[in-house]
Amino acid sequence: MSKIDTRLRLLVRRSPGQPEQQLGKFLPGGLFQVDVADCADELEIMLRGTEPDVVLIDLSVPTLDNRKSFDLARSIPQPPPVIVFGPRENLSLLSNFIKHGAHAMFITDDDPDVVTHTIRQAADLTRLRRENQRLRLSLDQKNRTVGILEHLGEAMSTVFDVRRILNLTLKVVRRALDCEACGLYLMDGDSRELVDVRELGFTEGHPQMELWNGAGSNRSDILRTAAQACHDGGETIRLDTSEDVAAFIPGSEESQDGGQIKCLVAAPLKVGKLKLGTLVAVNRLDGASFNERDEDVIVSVGRQTALALAGMQSAERTTSFREELSAQVQVATGKLKEKNLELTRRLHEKEETNRKIRDMAEEIADKNSSLEDMVKQFGVIHEVSQVIGSELQDEKLIRKIIVETAALLKAETVSVMLKDDDG
Repeated sequence: MSKIDTRLRLLVRRSPGQPEQQLGKFLPGGLFQVDVADCADELEIMLRGTEPDVVLIDLSVPTLDNRKSFDLARSIPQPPPVIVFGPRENLSLLSNFIKHGAHAMFITDDDPDVVTHTIRQAADLTRLRRENQRLRLSLDQKNRTVGILEHLGEAMSTVFDVRRILNLTLKVVRRALDCEACGLYLMDGDSRELVDVRELGFTEGHPQMELWNGAGSNRSDILRTAAQACHDGGETIRLDTSEDVAAFIPGSEESQDGGQIKCLVAAPLKVGKLKLGTLVAVNRLDGASFNERDEDVIVSVGRQTALALAGMQSAERTTSFREELSAQVQVATGKLKEKNLELTRRLHEKEETNRKIRDMAEEIADKNSSLEDMVKQFGVIHEVSQVIGSELQDEKLIRKIIVETAALLKAETVSVMLKDDDG
């Protein structure tokens, strides 16, 4: 078994004339997997074919290629952090790139531990961004799955017609899994063999399945074989590669005309110990293999379809059918809704904290304004009192004091009481 490479992947655009051995002084091979580009054009090609954790740009030699390389590294979708480095005499150039969006910088003669720490911090940021993107996509997919399952549950709880249930099942699987073709097989009560529902005349046709089967004479037999194995075992089957398909169904690789089964997932239709059939999907349209989310979807759809069909087989089970179907939908969506509620709760807590901070700031501003007004009023009164104490015998000055005091205090009447020499 090959050991997984856990080194950080770096993409370095070195300056012209700089030996590659110089990079090894502060980028040891034991810690970093380093790809080197000599110019912006080479860097652009490497950015298309790799996903570096960090991009480093050598600014030892000031050239126009430096800015071109910097812009290229920052223009790709989900760009990695860009670190610039160079000699100490180019410090102003390095600082200029920091102002224009570089994540960090270091000097070529810095301590190697400092350089390693700077690069690791940038790589951690890259991994956090990728993890956030993965979680966001996963949450979107799960939300779509929840919506599909809820609509399916609501539809099946009101439909009591075999034809509509089977057509609805195939449409939901085709849409949710985005697969090249899907088939539904039911157990024939007389022959005890699986039969394609199209052969029973229950469906309105399935154009994708018709075209897919027409491209190869034995494709339908391969699907039927996989469906039979899933039905007999009573467990979900997921084959991620064409090699897995060939190993599971010997001879299938040679018998396919016009196309290959690259991946397959099958789920049984069963309620308790009652086995009613199998649901099979093959080949995702995007070329990827079926994942755990796809497996959960086909299992949930198969379970709900089985509940619907089993509920129609017995009049006594009509009432419990809707309850069982609703319970299955709740089991499939409950955890996802809990996660969504937790995220919503955290968002509300942050919004409430921000609101309290804003209210406190407004209250402080109001108190400061009132305090300033009081200080102004006390200042004027103090000045007036000083004047009164020194020049109270001047009649014109007294009138002036009365007018200014009335204007300041916005009073209709101001009286001045003077004490004569006799008391």
